Amino acid sequence: MWPYAPLLEAEAAQAEHGALDGQFFWVDRPDPEEASDDAVWVAIDLLDDQVANLQTADASRLGYREFALRLSLTNPFRAHRVPLSP
Repeated sequence: MWPYAPLLEAEAAQAEHGALDGQFFWVDRPDPEEASDDAVWVAIDLLDDQVANLQTADASRLGYREFALRLSLTNPFRAHRVPLSP
């Protein structure tokens, strides 16, 4: 599974080095309309069972799955930037 997060440029750089600090909005697919125009989308490759019990929102209501991922789960993995098509 690839959880995605819209981050500011500085946060994206931290994520690429496995050094995020704070709570972030992670979802199961990037959606440019759900983030500010200056957001940089990043993804981290995690196993489904690592995030399954961390889902926080009702996917049927929102149309996507949202996750509360702890830094201890995201920081051992280096994120990569996800270019979005216009």
